[in-house]
Amino acid sequence: WVTGPCRVRHSFALAHARWQIELLVKPWKTHGGVGHTTSAQPWRVLTELSANLLAMVVQHWLTLTAWGPAPAGSLWRAAATIHSASRALWLAG
Repeated sequence: WVTGPCRVRHSFALAHARWQIELLVKPWKTHGGVGHTTSAQPWRVLTELSANLLAMVVQHWLTLTAWGPAPAGSLWRAAATIHSASRALWLAG
């Protein structure tokens, strides 16, 4: 049980951190395909999950470094621009 002001303060900090993580991961799951797989083989599911998470982290990093923390417009429109540019580079190479 949580008792005392120290534990209550820590509980609020933990809840806040969890909320921030949820706000970050929810769009990844919705737009990035994280958590979606077509395979039933455990190693393939793990590989797809790892690849999707890595892609979302890199995409998020590129978006923040290119447009800053608050891009004009949607963060996901900026990510879509990065996605289409990276796809064009991949196909050109």
